[in-house]
Amino acid sequence: MDYILTKTTFTGVTDESRTVTMSSSNTNWDKLYEAIIEGDWYSVEELCDLPTAINNYGQGKITVKGGVVYYEGNSVHNSMTSRILDMMHEGIDIQPMLMFLQNLLDNPSNRSIKDLYRFMEHNSLPITSDGYFLAYKRVTADFKDSYSNTYDNSVGQTVEMKRRDVEDNPDVTCSSGLHFCSIGYLSHFHGANIVILKINPSDVVSVPTDYENSKGRCCKYQVVGVHQYGDKTDTLSSSPVNDDYDHYSEDESDAYDQGYYDAVVNENGW
Repeated sequence: MDYILTKTTFTGVTDESRTVTMSSSNTNWDKLYEAIIEGDWYSVEELCDLPTAINNYGQGKITVKGGVVYYEGNSVHNSMTSRILDMMHEGIDIQPMLMFLQNLLDNPSNRSIKDLYRFMEHNSLPITSDGYFLAYKRVTADFKDSYSNTYDNSVGQTVEMKRRDVEDNPDVTCSSGLHFCSIGYLSHFHGANIVILKINPSDVVSVPTDYENSKGRCCKYQVVGVHQYGDKTDTLSSSPVNDDYDHYSEDESDAYDQGYYDAVVNENGW
């Protein structure tokens, strides 16, 4: 590829005589520079022509038309587009994203779909390989919910309630439903333990509009892990796809057992 590279612009001509360009304001500028240094001209073309890259990468299900990304004919929100690009650039299999979008479109409420887009846009929580997403929740020392003290939130449990009993109005900020949140909202809940939830996008009902869309309500979730690092350290979002939420070393398991004992003692005054 013949090209001209300055501090602020890149212009190249492909072997097919097609011109590709990028400015330094583009978030992919550093990746482009690395690809040029490595002589990876395929990546250079892909970074400069993202619509074509997405069309090629989307296995026939994700396409770009008129600057809009579509999944099987349904327009995809910008928050998901950014995640698709991140996965492409990191060489991550896009199949989890395809499954996430399919699960999302199985949600019976269009407003719920838009609400979840807002939640995913404002929070960096990952999806899983089977197209669910991960979130946090505070619970009591004995792993019951902090409000009714009736739902068992021990690891391995599936918690659910009838969808019609969950408040679906996002402007009603505190109401009925199974709650989940980002790391940033944990300090607003009370409870001795923090658990990790795995949630099907189709089961999300609403995302309240307060606190920057950092909490939500759903009708079903799975408890898949215990978060050991307090309400300031996000251990889930190191990758756009995360399936390591339930892996603990022997030392971490011992720490979890001791932490559970200490929490029970502190909460019950034993």
